[in-house]
Amino acid sequence: MSSFKIKTNVVTAFKMHGYSLKSDALKYLVDVLLPVNEVLCEDWLDRILEVVQKQPLKSAVIDKATVEAAVQECSHLRDDDSEQVLSVIDAFSVPRFTYSNDRKKFLSGLLDMTFLLRLH
Repeated sequence: MSSFKIKTNVVTAFKMHGYSLKSDALKYLVDVLLPVNEVLCEDWLDRILEVVQKQPLKSAVIDKATVEAAVQECSHLRDDDSEQVLSVIDAFSVPRFTYSNDRKKFLSGLLDMTFLLRLH
């Protein structure tokens, strides 16, 4: 993606939300988003805008410090999202659990001996 296209996308996105960027903030955002592919660039831009909207702003003109803080927060949010939420395991590697009516809970391991005695 070219820097000119990124620049126009950034300016348009910020104007759509009622903001305008100072030149150094725009240059910083273009430098940050340049190595990112087009789909992720849109996603990052949306996240940066969400973070900027949450910040207490004195005016609609956004400076470089505000943009830097938003990018830092987005990168920290991205790191938090990468933690493993769901773990897929093999069904045959899970320990066998049996329900004990006496204890009213599941017990790990092979079948309980009292359960086998009740079967006979």
